[in-house]
Amino acid sequence: MVHLSVLFWILESLFGFVGALRGWAKELLVTFSLLVALMIINLIEVYMPWIFQASPRTEFFMRAGILVVMAFFGYQTPSGLGAAAGGGRREWLQNRLLGFVLGLLNGYLLVGSLWYYLHEVNYFQGTDFAARAARIIVPPDPTTIYGAAALRLVENLPPRFLGVPWLYVVVTAAFVFVLVVFI
Repeated sequence: MVHLSVLFWILESLFGFVGALRGWAKELLVTFSLLVALMIINLIEVYMPWIFQASPRTEFFMRAGILVVMAFFGYQTPSGLGAAAGGGRREWLQNRLLGFVLGLLNGYLLVGSLWYYLHEVNYFQGTDFAARAARIIVPPDPTTIYGAAALRLVENLPPRFLGVPWLYVVVTAAFVFVLVVFI
């Protein structure tokens, strides 16, 4: 069994490693696609709330589906995009380091959002799905020190603080950045 906080940090480091391999230009597009996914989820919650009100399981899997699909298409970047990062030795190191940082951010946005949405539906407690998943993943227990730390981490995950005014500002700035730098 794996605690969710441990799984979060394992996946976070994996995303950082992948980001270092891919470079900053490709990872930046993934970051922007994840921000757009969070905005889509937010728009559905505000303007079409009946979509997520079917059941907790449907709510989680629809949110997760939007995030994963947008992340998938964000990772499907054109092959010539890496040329935007530069080609010298110094630029190579900067490209890898910035790619690592952006990979960590992408892991935080994707895995953190999935964890937050899982926490929001109370880890499917009382369902058959929760009983099967409990064999692999352990939800945070607030009575233990690790569980309390994990619950403090949940309070700082992206959907918690990236709300309506800030999410729109960040997505608008990302769109302007893409227009200026990549086009």
